[in-house]
Amino acid sequence: MLVVLLAGFEWTVLLAMRLPAYTGPVTAEQPFPAFTTTRADGTRFTQHDLEGDQNSVLVFFRGRW
Repeated sequence: MLVVLLAGFEWTVLLAMRLPAYTGPVTAEQPFPAFTTTRADGTRFTQHDLEGDQNSVLVFFRGRW
């Protein structure tokens, strides 16, 4: 019974910590706004680095730590 109660409590906490729906400026199949960021090695990365003759996909992970 204690394990079932603990599992129910954990499930309730997980549901309460749900992220809100994304309402930002980026939408599917539309160009995204200009941006500048820094890679893990310290070099700059901009939207111009994605330009070329191939399609690119940029994925953002919206997680909580």
